[in-house]
Amino acid sequence: MPFAKSKKTTCRKSNDLKPKECCAHAIAALDQHLTIPIQGRLTQTDLFQALVGMAAMQQSIHSITGFLDDTRTP
Repeated sequence: MPFAKSKKTTCRKSNDLKPKECCAHAIAALDQHLTIPIQGRLTQTDLFQALVGMAAMQQSIHSITGFLDDTRTP
């Protein structure tokens, strides 16, 4: 008995995703699926922005205080 042919669906790769859009998607996914209770002015989103930015630039976790200070300044 032959298998029924199904319609092929392929995922189109998009190379036009900008770095900020990519980071925004990663941060939104982290915000949606993880909850971190934080006291003070720092928000969970600020922390995720700093961590994703550091990962993108391959920075050490020991330099996070500088990144967190940069995310809080308007």
